[in-house]
Amino acid sequence: MGIAALLRRSIGGPTAAAGPKNEGALFPRLQKVAAKLPFLSSGMYEPSGRPSDERVRHLEAKVEYLLDELYRAKAMLRVALPQNEYISAMRAYQAKTFDFQWSEIVYHDQFLSNPAWTKIAADDVAARADQPKEWFKGKKILDAGCGPGRYTWAFATLGAHVTAFDVSPGGLDYARKACAAFPNVTIEQRSILDPLPYPADYDLVWCYGVVHCTGDTLGALANIARHAKPGGLLYFMVYTEPRRGNVFDYQYYHEICSIREAIRRLSFQDKREVIENIEGPSQTLAWFDAISSEINDLYTFEELEMLLAYLGFTNVRRTMPDETMHNVVARRLQTS
Repeated sequence: MGIAALLRRSIGGPTAAAGPKNEGALFPRLQKVAAKLPFLSSGMYEPSGRPSDERVRHLEAKVEYLLDELYRAKAMLRVALPQNEYISAMRAYQAKTFDFQWSEIVYHDQFLSNPAWTKIAADDVAARADQPKEWFKGKKILDAGCGPGRYTWAFATLGAHVTAFDVSPGGLDYARKACAAFPNVTIEQRSILDPLPYPADYDLVWCYGVVHCTGDTLGALANIARHAKPGGLLYFMVYTEPRRGNVFDYQYYHEICSIREAIRRLSFQDKREVIENIEGPSQTLAWFDAISSEINDLYTFEELEMLLAYLGFTNVRRTMPDETMHNVVARRLQTS
């Protein structure tokens, strides 16, 4: 079956027919059983016949409660189950999908492949770290999970001394070429989950869009955060749980999950073709990154605050208020 036909069948088929005007019982069997067994509480099902606005309010309250419980359960599972064979297999696949995108999908609006972005790159990193551009000159920065090196390059242009690492050979190849002119840059191949041979004296540890793709966000954060010096900064970006009052967020994540499921078994090249047909060449990399990745954990800001407090950081704040993602900056506590 061709890619276009698969796409139509999986995610673009005809819309479902409208439901009947007269709504029937939602759980008819339970209603029948309840009629015979009075001790079966009607609270075990959603009874039909109540005013629709009352039922909608009841449903909204239930959904909010379930979201609260879901976020709590996810937070506990992320700490309790970071290591197992299935997660290890997913991480291996994750490394392959990132290597493909860094090697084969070159263009992105906010990458070095876009000349317009290189002109604002310094302003971008300064805004994300919530520091003036002058602050970076002479600073020691660890770029954890540098990918194709766009931020490594930006730091170098500001006069920082940068150590960058990533697990992807394709990303590292691009980063080394991009930063070849800077003697103040070191680029190495390492995993963010493995012990790192760096001192704890970096003015800024930077990690954009990596830790939530590891299956062990706390472990990854702890592994890099220990290299910030006392009083030094930690910056990272992770994806956010849907904003509770924003229907677009729920629509977006459902579309991401649905398309990921529909094209999961395709090769990377075929996935790229599908996504490019949907979003166009200029947006292929961003959407491939979101859809092909199997691990993309979502976080509330409150959960991140607790993780950072546990790791010994204070003054936790969000930057880039116009972005949906969490851009988080925190300062490592001074040792006595």
